[in-house]
Amino acid sequence: MRFLGKMLSVPMPQNIRKLPKDDRGLPVPASVAYDSEGKPDFRVIDMEMWPRLVLGQRCGICGRKMVDRFAFVGGPKSLESRYFTDAPMHHECASYALMVCPFLAAPRFMYAARLPQPIGLEVRTISDNVTRPDYFGLGITDRYALVDPSQAILQAGKWINRIV
Repeated sequence: MRFLGKMLSVPMPQNIRKLPKDDRGLPVPASVAYDSEGKPDFRVIDMEMWPRLVLGQRCGICGRKMVDRFAFVGGPKSLESRYFTDAPMHHECASYALMVCPFLAAPRFMYAARLPQPIGLEVRTISDNVTRPDYFGLGITDRYALVDPSQAILQAGKWINRIV
């Protein structure tokens, strides 16, 4: 619960303030799927929304249009290969996620042992990282390519800036 208090104390970027909130008051990213009870499942990509975000160059968090720079967040393997399943983000939205997303910001956070049947694509089934990486970083690029739409895989262009 202490972590939740810290998360809620981080100032939200304007675009994120407008997002729907979950029962805890946390913003629900545009790419997150909802379960059969209408609750967001942060572990699951909404495979109806994902292509709209990616092809429309919209931020995977706030859903708003991006212009010429795209941020990607990932562990060491993703940052090296530049392969990602999450949609690109505004730098501001990605930086916020690195501070407040439990999986990204809490060193002891792990995936739940048993996941509910998803309505979308379960993130960990398409990643070789089932456990939490040692660290996460952020890369900024001016392009990305859709590699495998059926598996929601993108490859970011060469990094203009990389923050680890």
